[in-house]
Order: sequence, then C-alpha cells, then structure tokens
Amino acid sequence: MSFDLGEYDYQEKDENVEERPLLWRLDSQESWSDWTIVISTKPDTKPNTCASMTGNSGRGDGKTVSFHVHKVHLSVGQRKSEYFARLFQNSEVTEAEVCTSSIDLETSAADAFPAFLDFIYSHPGTNVEATTTNAVALRYLSQYFGVRELFNNINSFIQRDLDADTAHIYLSESSIYHDEKIRSHSTKICAQNFQAIGGKLASLLPAKLFRDVVCAPDLKCESKALSLCVAHLCETQPDEIDGTLLTALTDYRKMPEIDQSCALFLLRLSIEKKVEYSPVDGDRFNLRKRCISAATVGWKDILTTTSSQIPEETTLPADVKVDLLAAALREAKKEIVEEKIKAHTNNKKTRKIIEDKDSSLMDAMSNIFKARNDIGKKDHTLYMVRSKLYHIESLISEMDDSLPSDLFSLVHDAKTIIDEHFIGDAEDEGESSSSSEESS
Repeated sequence: MSFDLGEYDYQEKDENVEERPLLWRLDSQESWSDWTIVISTKPDTKPNTCASMTGNSGRGDGKTVSFHVHKVHLSVGQRKSEYFARLFQNSEVTEAEVCTSSIDLETSAADAFPAFLDFIYSHPGTNVEATTTNAVALRYLSQYFGVRELFNNINSFIQRDLDADTAHIYLSESSIYHDEKIRSHSTKICAQNFQAIGGKLASLLPAKLFRDVVCAPDLKCESKALSLCVAHLCETQPDEIDGTLLTALTDYRKMPEIDQSCALFLLRLSIEKKVEYSPVDGDRFNLRKRCISAATVGWKDILTTTSSQIPEETTLPADVKVDLLAAALREAKKEIVEEKIKAHTNNKKTRKIIEDKDSSLMDAMSNIFKARNDIGKKDHTLYMVRSKLYHIESLISEMDDSLPSDLFSLVHDAKTIIDEHFIGDAEDEGESSSSSEESS
C-alpha cells in the first residue's frame, strides 16, 4: 500500500537548476569550497630523456595550479587522505589561517593530481584513471598523502600493465620518485628483454639507468647487439658518458665481442674518455684490443688506405694506428691460410669424386663385356643346335615313309624357332646401328 503524501512545493525552487554531485571541478563559489590546494612543479634537477616518450614537455617549468576542494571529502570516508585529516585537525598551522596548502611536486605528479582528486571524490568501487605514464606518480601521491585505497588500486593496475613494452617508462618514473620496488622490477624486465628492446632503451633511457639495465644479472643479449646499443647511447648522450660509465657498459663479461660497424667509434671513445688500459689483464679484458680485433675483420678497408685515411684518425694516437694496421695484416694472413686450406680440401674432394666416377665407369664397362660374352656363348650353342637340326631334317627326308610324320614337324618347328631368334637379333642390331648413325 502507498500513500498520497503530496508533491515538493518549496516556494523558491528553481526547475532549471541541474542537480550535480559535489566535485572539486565545480566553480569554487558554487560548490562552497572551503580549502585550496596550490600545486607547483619542482625545479628541474635531472635530465629526463623519457620526457617526450611519456608526454611530459619537461620538468620544473614553474607552472602553478590551484584546486578548490572540500575538507569533508579529503578527511572523511573510505578514501580519505590521512595527510589532510591531520592537517585539518591542527588549527595552529599557517595553512589553517588562509585555508590553503602549497605543495611542490614533480611534473608527472602534478599532472596526475587531478586524477588523484577524482579518485578521492568518486564512489567506492570506482577505479582510478591510471595510465602507464601516471601510474608511478599516482603511487607516489597515494603514499605522500596517505590514501590507502588509492595505493591498493594503483598497485593492481601496475601488476597488469608492467611488461616489456612499458618497463622503460616505469624505470624512468621510478627513478624520479626513488620507488625502489618498481625500479627493481622494471630493471629486471628490461634486462630480460634487452635483445628485443635494447635499441629503444638506448634512445629513451638516461645513461645511468641504461647502465643499471646492462649491469643487471638478468641481462639477456647477444654481445655484438649489445655493442651496437651502447654505441648508440654514447652517440645520443655524449655529455653523460665518462670513463667509468663506458667501462661498465663495455665489461668483457657482457660484451666479449664488438660489432665491426661500431668498433672504431668505441675505440676512439675509449681513448677520448681515458678508459684504463692494462695489458696485464690480457686482450679479452681490454676494450681497446677488442675494438681493434673487431675493426680488422674488414682488413681490406684498413690495408687499402694510408694511415692518414683511417676513419677517425684525428683522435687515434700513432701507436693505436700501428696496432690497427698490424692487426689487419694478421687478419689478412689468417684469411689467406684459411682460403688455402679450403682450396686444398676442395681439390681433394674433387679428385675423390672423379676417382669414384672412373671406378663406377670401369665396373659398368666390365659388366657390359661380361654380358656380351654370355650372349655370344648362348648364340654359339644355338647355332650348333640349329646345324644339327638341319642335318636331322635332311636324314629324315632321305628315309622312307616308315618314320612318324610328327617327327618331321617337330624338327621343323624347332629349327624355325631358332631361325626367328637369329632374325630378331639381326633386326635389333640393325635398329641399333641406325640409331647410332642418327645420333652421330
């Protein structure tokens, strides 16, 4: 049962007013905002190679943004901020007098702050508007302002989103916020997938983060491919490379071999950055020796030029150029010896093939002669039988008619069969001779 209780009849009601939930995005006067948060970006103190990749135009551009919020939303409820709840309870702080909090944040955290407020204002069960770019910043904000619900929610997103395609972004962002958990996991993923994504990492990561990936125990990359990535990093970030960093990036345990195409560049760089040269360690430990060994694989290019025409010669000391030319000569001699061995091996194989064919041919000819001899013997026997049959036939014709008539027919038939055999052989020999003449 329902009762008729009448209609709403407030005298000054405005039918055109749209009922909207209380949001920080509303006009401050319309929403009766009672607190303001002023967010400023921190000054730029580090190079951020990933800026263009993540969509950030740069850090520390001095931008300041004000957010008109409500204390009840920030300090009460399942999604409250422990930071603001304690702040609002303390009336003696300076912020309480002006109802304003001024906070300096990194650019990505400042960009993620609207999503942070949206999460606090939203109903329980609503997920934060997270992306690969703002995930680490939101995780930082959740702990900075003490919002447990946001921390759990963003961690669930990162669990799903962190993979080989996104790990470099997480690594760069985690280094900004000193998030060691995210940094450790993203470094490991980058190292395990380096063979596939090494070129992208060299282009987008800061040099020191790239070093962390290369030096990780989980690195999986072929040596020459690694050398190409390291060379690309050194070309794109020359100011970040010093001798210590270059030594770490080219450690012989990770890079025992260097690709020929970047060998001279790394050789020049090792001399320019004064990488330690210790002949006691042996050639395989020494970057200079590895570069010279790789460069002289194309020994013809080295030996066909004069010392003044060697690429990068303006930064190669005389002793290095001598080592380079000497290594090229050794490589040339080695290749000549290998070619001689190869030619000798091929000649032996060719002779063996010819000998095998000769042997097979002689066996075939022997079989042919043997078959012809067997055929000759059979033909001789048949000829003798044929002669005897002619003699028998003549004797039968001289005798009287007392002999059975079938005997004469039998002898005649046997003689006919033998004659057909000789006639057939004669025709085969004629056809064979004709065929031979046509072929000639």
